[in-house]
Amino acid sequence: MNALLAHIKAENEKTAAWVAEDSANRWAGMIVEDLDHWAGYGVTTVAEYERYMMEASYVDLYKSVHGIKPRWVEFDNISDEELSADYDSLLVALEENNKLDAAREEAAVAAFESKVEELIGCGAGDRDTAIRWLRDAEDAHDDEYFEYGLGLPNGYLKAKADELTAALVTKINTSATTALADLL
Repeated sequence: MNALLAHIKAENEKTAAWVAEDSANRWAGMIVEDLDHWAGYGVTTVAEYERYMMEASYVDLYKSVHGIKPRWVEFDNISDEELSADYDSLLVALEENNKLDAAREEAAVAAFESKVEELIGCGAGDRDTAIRWLRDAEDAHDDEYFEYGLGLPNGYLKAKADELTAALVTKINTSATTALADLL
């Protein structure tokens, strides 16, 4: 068997085993095992395959960090070591971006919750009415658009509603259990 094909098959086997460990929550695509496919990309050896995959990963990571693909990069002029070092620096930048995004979302949540409380105090009466008023002010009629416009994490409104509902159910159950115990 060709060394490249054996390498790809081994990677696919590792991926399949990883998915099988928790198939309800994991999914992964498999690498094409057709050598003619890879030859069309100029990949005929394991080293060429590894380089191709590193370049593809670099492009994807660069886009995640900067929002655009680095189409100007001439990979033929970059050594494996330089590409690996650049990739590592992109990982650091991605981590910093993630920290900044988390801080922005945290500030947006605090501002949103403060505004909800302010509106409740100004006559909204309850959380749902305050949120409806905010939606109307933003002319936002679906959660995704509304959350995005305010810088809230995707799914925040549903998660917060579920959290508040769970807390209310717990409170009701506790009160009912206490009342029942008092009756008995």
